[in-house]
Order: sequence, then C-alpha cells, then structure tokens
Amino acid sequence: MKNKLTILDFALVSVILALSGYLFLMSGFLSKKASSAILIVNGTESDIDISKDAAINVGENFKIKVKSGKIGVFSSDCPKQTCKHVGWISKSGESIVCVPKKILVKIKGKEKYDAVSR
Repeated sequence: MKNKLTILDFALVSVILALSGYLFLMSGFLSKKASSAILIVNGTESDIDISKDAAINVGENFKIKVKSGKIGVFSSDCPKQTCKHVGWISKSGESIVCVPKKILVKIKGKEKYDAVSR
C-alpha cells in the first residue's frame, strides 16, 4: 500500500497553517496597551504613568525610562543584566524582573484575569 498525498491533504494542511498564522498574528494585535505600570522595589509598590515620558532612578545604578507608552530598563549594574535585555514593554501583563536588585516592573491591565480555565 502506497502512501500518496492527495489534493485534500494539501488543502487540509493549508487551512490549518492559515488558521494558525491568523491566530498567531491576532494574538499580538488583541493585546491591550496600558497607561500605567507598577514598580515594586524591595516590596514597596508605586504606580508609574507610562503615557508621559520620564526617567526614573531606582537606587544608584538602576535607571528606568518611560517613552511613548513603553517602559524599559535603561541601565543596571547587576551581573547578567537580563532586566536590561528584556527591552521595552507596553502590553498588559508584561513584566521586567531584576532578581539581584529585587525590582519588578509590571504593566497594569484593565482585565481582572489573564486567562480563564475550566
């Protein structure tokens, strides 16, 4: 018995690829941009308005920049600088964490839950 691919097989694969591509692209577009973020330093929480450009110094060598509705770590002296390499965040639920400095920056969202599972 030979395994031959038919036109229906190609059609099915094409439909599945098109649908998955569409869902992938729409997941990025459906994420809501937020106008504020939460900055937590050693357990102390404060709100940041990310609709206005600003530069925030946290301690001596940790700087956060807010620009055009995005927020990111501009400079840090922690060993791996993973927090700096995250780049800009702007969508609800995104976060930047610096474990050595005990700093968390998280974009606030209007949604109460990230997802619902049953």
